[in-house]
Amino acid sequence: NFLAWLPIIIIWFIAVYGARSGARLFGFLGGAALSLAPFVLRNWVVSGYARLVSTSNTTINFMKAVGAPADYAPTTIRYPFIQQLVFERLPLFDPRAEASVQWILNEPVRYLHHTAQQLFHVFSNPWMLIPFVGFIVGSILYCASPRNENGFARREHYLLLGGYVWIQLLTIVMGSDSSERYYLPLIPFMLLFTAMIPMIFIN
Repeated sequence: NFLAWLPIIIIWFIAVYGARSGARLFGFLGGAALSLAPFVLRNWVVSGYARLVSTSNTTINFMKAVGAPADYAPTTIRYPFIQQLVFERLPLFDPRAEASVQWILNEPVRYLHHTAQQLFHVFSNPWMLIPFVGFIVGSILYCASPRNENGFARREHYLLLGGYVWIQLLTIVMGSDSSERYYLPLIPFMLLFTAMIPMIFIN
């Protein structure tokens, strides 16, 4: 999930600090490299390839998330460049996921319907729905606050912290079996913006 958020952070640094982003970005990328190095080393020792992700783990989670029929066997390969990207160039998955990828490409409406059902299942639990509603309301008040002009709240901060919630939600629903444990890191960020609801009205 962090890897999906990483490009957003880099873009955020450049957009907010512009020409002054060099040292800050270097420091962040150095910290990210130190954090990711043990996982790359583990993948290299186990598989012989220095990869950011374990293709076996991402493959299993992705196949659970997609929900393609177990007996699905595509007769034609649509958009072969996508196959080449996710299986060879990056790579994100191993060949076991080829049928799932093709099912998404061949049945996009059914895939979106399945993904929507996954989201509905997540928010059918009050322990996720209540913080999420608070997050939405707090986000609107935070971004619309006139105090943005005074530095009380900055919209660019929301793009970084609030963006994490959206990225995490998408990657969980689209790349895992949506187990409840994957959503636990979201709750502190949701509560952070929920706390903005009373703060907005405090002079």
